Amino acid sequence: MNRQQRASRSAVTAARSGESVKGGRVMRTRIGGEIRTKFVAVAIAVAAVVAFTLPAQAQAQVWNPKVAGKTYGEWETAWWQWAFAGPNGENVIEGTAECGVNQPPGPVWFLAGTFGVVAERDCTIPKDRAVFYPLVNSFWVDCPNSPDEDLTDDEVRAFMATYGGGGDRACQLTSTLDGVAISTKQSPTVRSQSPTFTATLPEGHVLEGLCYFPPDYPTDLPPGKTGRMISEGYWIMLPPLSSGEHTLTLHGANCDPATGAVEFEVDVTYHLTVN
Repeated sequence: MNRQQRASRSAVTAARSGESVKGGRVMRTRIGGEIRTKFVAVAIAVAAVVAFTLPAQAQAQVWNPKVAGKTYGEWETAWWQWAFAGPNGENVIEGTAECGVNQPPGPVWFLAGTFGVVAERDCTIPKDRAVFYPLVNSFWVDCPNSPDEDLTDDEVRAFMATYGGGGDRACQLTSTLDGVAISTKQSPTVRSQSPTFTATLPEGHVLEGLCYFPPDYPTDLPPGKTGRMISEGYWIMLPPLSSGEHTLTLHGANCDPATGAVEFEVDVTYHLTVN
């Protein structure tokens, strides 16, 4: 999670009335024992037979092609629903659950990174599954009994694009497989926003504490079905990988658009077995 992002929901409300969008109360969540800002920037490890590098502020194709019958935005929705299915201490993003936990059936396999720490993991991937992952991504969820519900989808999307970790602030997106660079010509990097969606949170979910900031935000996110969610990120869909052992490294970051200073970064190494 990007600890440096300080734009809040109250800033969105101010923007609606033409006020300056700065400061504002920070929406934070406690994950892994630390207070973090609301927007999640998750660098996700993937495997392929080539590697890629995106320089400085990330550049990507902004479109929404279909793969295996779904758009990137629809796969993005499914990824978040998978990522939030595990509780705190048994969650794929934290690395406290095996990569195969809660994988949905079908032709696509998801991989998860971290909430902003260095990680090294082992993962077994079935052959004949495409691999879908974000380089950097972020999400919005309406907090219960709060002003969030007064915001239109377009207002939330504009906020996500400007301030979210999966929007304009993404930078330094790099990955290698077996020491070889992945070419964006082989698998394009697609910047997309999801449709509006909901997720089902388990007891002890990883978003506990996210919404409780009275008086404007008097109710935390309970277990069960969330309110409106919207996400944005830089995504790649890789074709099925060749059988065998692979080593994947990934680095992703958010950078201040004005100064280029790194605000958040993730460094992940996966030892992959495809069989």
